[in-house]
Amino acid sequence: MKKRKSATKKLPPSPEEVERILKGTNWDEYWREVQEEVNREIDALNLAMAKSMAKARDKVFLSV
Repeated sequence: MKKRKSATKKLPPSPEEVERILKGTNWDEYWREVQEEVNREIDALNLAMAKSMAKARDKVFLSV
């Protein structure tokens, strides 16, 4: 199924708007949020790997 293209194209922000947004960004807060998200992803990956290893271990020991 093809996606419909929007009838109106959104123009990219002007350089002045980009500068205003960048100057108004609290970079310490931004990077803290990024680090928290990375930590959540790492925790989820570690949990998934632990579950996978446990299933593999059980499968090996139960099949013997």
